[in-house]
Amino acid sequence: MKEILKKDYYKVIDLVDEGIKYPEVISVIEKNNPGKIFVDNINNPKSALVWNQGMMGFYLIGDSNSKLLIKNINRFIDDYIKTFLNDRDIDYIEVSGTTKKWDKTIENIFNNRDLKGWRQLIYTFNEKKIRKQTDNFKYSIYSLKDNKLNYHKFSNWRYYENVLSEFWGGVDELVDKFNCYYAVDGNEIIGICYSAFLTSNIKTIGIETDKKYLNKGVGYNLAINCVEEVLKEGKLPWWDCMEKNIPSRKLAEKLGFIKFREYICYSFNL
Repeated sequence: MKEILKKDYYKVIDLVDEGIKYPEVISVIEKNNPGKIFVDNINNPKSALVWNQGMMGFYLIGDSNSKLLIKNINRFIDDYIKTFLNDRDIDYIEVSGTTKKWDKTIENIFNNRDLKGWRQLIYTFNEKKIRKQTDNFKYSIYSLKDNKLNYHKFSNWRYYENVLSEFWGGVDELVDKFNCYYAVDGNEIIGICYSAFLTSNIKTIGIETDKKYLNKGVGYNLAINCVEEVLKEGKLPWWDCMEKNIPSRKLAEKLGFIKFREYICYSFNL
């Protein structure tokens, strides 16, 4: 397994033709979001392992029967990926495939590890559903693109800046490319809703809410603003969450998202 340079990312775009076209993968290939791509053959890749920095996880794309990948991936994980993740204070690996054939391959090649799996749900957006702000919502909402307010002034901005930077690679220089709305209570930001990953036609939606303000409509009201802005740009909002994350599922459906696919995410300790 070898890492390919960003200038060669075009070599793997055809590897996502089959199965789920994860925005998390395509956003890296299109160089919109930070990540890395490792391939089975540097000159003529048939399969690839894609690292998405924001998700802190991997995706397998292309030929699920690649002999080179099947032969070398475990050694590559032990020799390189383990150190790569440990340097980021991560002591486990998460990986998903684009097809059910990849699921079988993942289960076979990692059968000597303590492999665990769970279901993830993908939601697309139903534009026909009418959404509206919560009546008497008492917190102020702003967009990072609004120059009338300096978001750097808030006492806890650094925390949310770090969240966004993991996905975007930077904030101030990329704020016009992505979307982010934030809610404020006094001198503190209490939540953000943002477009996490960007492809030519999709923006995925992410939410981060201060635990003290859960169940107060913060996430919902932020998301309405963010989703509507994404739609005005002509992009399709995309939502992805764990099957067991009931609050996230309920919020997605309340906003107008509808489930259309599911997949398995795998994990094991390093």
